[in-house]
Amino acid sequence: MAEDDHERAEFLPATAYAVLGLLSSHQEELSPAEIKVRADWSLRSFYWSPAVSHIRRELERLLECGYVEARLRMSTSAGPRAAI
Repeated sequence: MAEDDHERAEFLPATAYAVLGLLSSHQEELSPAEIKVRADWSLRSFYWSPAVSHIRRELERLLECGYVEARLRMSTSAGPRAAI
């Protein structure tokens, strides 16, 4: 991770940490929509559930920092998936 990435990582918003937690706790690749469903069920008592667009934005930030990888599914019905 480059120094700029490290500095950016120090200022990750709470939603980025929530997304990382959801990805790491399930140990599977998830699409932004699947992350949203998991957030609705697991975070609703502690934290607001972010919109899919917000999750996509945080995934882009996490991808830039090197915390997640993006993979494309062969199916056209679902978009890119994220994995730690």
